[in-house]
Amino acid sequence: DNPSTCSVNKDGEIIPTNIFGPFATTASFFGSEGAKSLRLSCTRKDGSVSAKSFDVFVSSPLIPTPVSSPISRVPEVFVPGGNVDIFFEGDSPPCRVWVDNKRIGLERMGDQIMARFTPAPSADIVNIKVVCMEEGGSFEEDEFSIYPAANRFEIILNEGTNLVSFPTTPELWASSLPEGVRSVRRVVDGAFVAYTPNVSSSEEDFVLKGTEGYIIDADRNLSIFVDSLSFEETVEYNLEGGKMSLVGVPFDTDLRFGDLKGKIPEDFVVVYYNEEAKRFESYISKVATENSTFNRELKIMTAFLILPTSENVTFVLSSTEHPEEPKEELKTNITLVEGINLVHLPGAEGLRASGLPEGVLKVSVWVNGTGVVYDFENPDPLNDMDIIETVGYVIETDRPITLQVSESTATEVTYNLKKGVIASIGVPFDTDLKYSDLKNLIDGEFYVFSAKGDGSGFEAYVSSTTSDESRLNRVITSTEGFMILVKDSDVNLTIEKEI
Repeated sequence: DNPSTCSVNKDGEIIPTNIFGPFATTASFFGSEGAKSLRLSCTRKDGSVSAKSFDVFVSSPLIPTPVSSPISRVPEVFVPGGNVDIFFEGDSPPCRVWVDNKRIGLERMGDQIMARFTPAPSADIVNIKVVCMEEGGSFEEDEFSIYPAANRFEIILNEGTNLVSFPTTPELWASSLPEGVRSVRRVVDGAFVAYTPNVSSSEEDFVLKGTEGYIIDADRNLSIFVDSLSFEETVEYNLEGGKMSLVGVPFDTDLRFGDLKGKIPEDFVVVYYNEEAKRFESYISKVATENSTFNRELKIMTAFLILPTSENVTFVLSSTEHPEEPKEELKTNITLVEGINLVHLPGAEGLRASGLPEGVLKVSVWVNGTGVVYDFENPDPLNDMDIIETVGYVIETDRPITLQVSESTATEVTYNLKKGVIASIGVPFDTDLKYSDLKNLIDGEFYVFSAKGDGSGFEAYVSSTTSDESRLNRVITSTEGFMILVKDSDVNLTIEKEI
């Protein structure tokens, strides 16, 4: 009479059944021969219960041999309202799956078999039974329960493009995201790789992590409730030179993109998604200021692309609750004599000419062959300039001055020298090179101009005539700048730090 659910009690073991119209079928075995008692209970659709006891006689016992577990992956928890997938190996024996005593169908995905179901949003436990049996009677039976992830945080996906990370506990799989997600893209080995629900195979599925970023395309606004309190306090990121990286932030920090300048020892570009404008935007470290609208916060669940750096880079982020131990910053003193000085200021991040101390009269520099002068007596904001550690500056003072600057993290610098154009140079690390050693790096004749030690003016080293033993053949240091003029051809001059 069309029961809704049925079960069989066999020696105290409750066995679920399959409902086919007015029939209920089940399969089990006995481990010994003789008379056995069974009790069948069925619940009708009107809620009434019908039960019947009966005996069966087992003529010879079935002694099965267990088969190895065919289940390749099963989640430990579920997201209320989200999909739960149980995967079986493609060559597993025939299997049956019951969820809360209701059998669910199986489907093939790639070379694996999958059972998918969606727990009710209010479910607080799901009981699962899996039975797989081969023709000879060998079988594998598993019973287990899974529980909902604690609903402590809401991840919101907007219709369209989202660039997020998943600092979830426990971890989610791309396949467990709710219906409405059209694709999930990540970066693997510098290239984009996509997972498309109901299209990609289980081998293409992956765990969503808080330290990685994901570009998710959704066809509607979605909410995912998860326990997202990350247990990570600090995370180390390794950027591979020449390859793009998609980085996720698994906790709140008090940092912005600009703070990465102290962690990435070269110019870099960050690409993020502006939710309000619905477009990707870029933060360019070389030109963006601290107050730039592109200088976004690094908050939990945010993610961003870092375009390829030239070298491998490792840096660490820490949560606001567990800040990094401050590193002792190494300082260098630069002494300016009264008069003319030709120096450069390593590690002078954010310093401008107008920020130099009292006693400085003028700051001059050659830019593309043109001299630019900032005069403290007649200051012109248009002539104010950023102090860059790889550039040499002529600083004129009315008294001796000591400046304290940070040691640079640079290990290599390259200068593009144009024929017949003066360039102001500052090498931000100590070298064992003298001006004469530049003959090995520069084809043709060149002139090097440096400031006299007494502040009275300049003196010149000429590659074709000055002796290597001359006092004008100075050592290139981390604080003394110089001006250089190449006569015969353009030169790309690269100087490396001795490690």
